[in-house]
Amino acid sequence: GLRVLYLANLIPEKGCFDLMQALEDLGPDASGLHVRFVGDAAPEVESELRTRAARLSSSVEVEFLGALRGPARDEQYSWADLFAFPTKYRFEGQPLVVLEAMAMGLPILTTSHRGIPETVRHDQEAVLVPPGDTRQLARALVRLRDDPELRKRLSANARQRYEEQYTLDRFQADVLRLARARSGASRDADH
Repeated sequence: GLRVLYLANLIPEKGCFDLMQALEDLGPDASGLHVRFVGDAAPEVESELRTRAARLSSSVEVEFLGALRGPARDEQYSWADLFAFPTKYRFEGQPLVVLEAMAMGLPILTTSHRGIPETVRHDQEAVLVPPGDTRQLARALVRLRDDPELRKRLSANARQRYEEQYTLDRFQADVLRLARARSGASRDADH
């Protein structure tokens, strides 16, 4: 099986319904997937997702944990074999949840939307699918479930890219470098 974590607000634009549609599209091919939805949800959204999950094959397990905070939220990354975030949110930039998944060394399945392709690269740290394309999302789920070597490579690459690009030390060094460059430019302008 494959433990899949969706951790974000459960709103259509963040991809919760797209992930559910991908599971429905797979039908019996979704066998062995265990999907956990973690995040705030409006009652009508959670109700629809639960209704749709109940109609899935018994070989697919779907859980709804609601909003979690602190260590309980962080533990979800440790539980997962794959982080899935099929967002098409209009105001998406560089999602914090993608950075958190990278920090935990998880393989990532997400969309080629907004700033995401600059954060994780297709078939290097993540598998990227077009936003809203549930058929591609379904195929990617099966590909990742059936290819442990791919998951292992994506996992190692995600953690390495996080270490090289997104740690607090790296951020502080970049800010200091920019401040020094700006300070030097200001001195040059004064002379």
